[in-house]
Amino acid sequence: SKQFSCCDFMLQEVTNKFILKALAQRDEVTSLILQIESYPRSQYYGQVADVKKFLHWMHLLRHKSGGQHSPTPVPKSMHNMSLIDIPLDSLFYDKDIIIQYRCHLWDLHVKKNIDALIKNDPLTLEPYEEIVEKVKEIVCTFNCITNPIVSRNCSRYFTTNVMDFVHGHCLRFQDFCFSVLKYNKAIEIPICLECGTLPDSTGHKLFECSAYDGKVIEQ
Repeated sequence: SKQFSCCDFMLQEVTNKFILKALAQRDEVTSLILQIESYPRSQYYGQVADVKKFLHWMHLLRHKSGGQHSPTPVPKSMHNMSLIDIPLDSLFYDKDIIIQYRCHLWDLHVKKNIDALIKNDPLTLEPYEEIVEKVKEIVCTFNCITNPIVSRNCSRYFTTNVMDFVHGHCLRFQDFCFSVLKYNKAIEIPICLECGTLPDSTGHKLFECSAYDGKVIEQ
């Protein structure tokens, strides 16, 4: 499946804002967007479809928060929606809505690709299906934003050490060299340079390695 970056999500977010603003103006640009909506072969049809996904998600969110007394019915899917029929007040959003939708997209992306990420991990020891379900249950980008792993007032030295252990992208980890250099998969995972007894990984450095400097781990 296609891999997305932060820039892809930012571009989609900016495009959504532009189209929603244009729809709210009710002018010639609005007419152009409605024409694109009715013409799937348009090169901009995907962007209009993304806006409809956002509007449908926002409609569901407001319906849930409003309970059973929501003023307008919720369409079954974005395909049942027509931009021309959407009330003007339903086009408006706030910062919290944008953040929640951004997290929603990231969660969908992670859950969609977690199978491939775990399947290609040479350090996966538990049954594949069990790990996939466990990871999908704990995926929540909103929690990562509200409770970041590294706070803003931390030093660069501290932040660098923490992130090294999170993703293992540091030469202190033998498994990083192993994965990045794309060695033959028949070769065994490199042994830890510190203790020389067990396969290296971030988890090994934190919980198993008897020779690794405890001060670094505490920091």
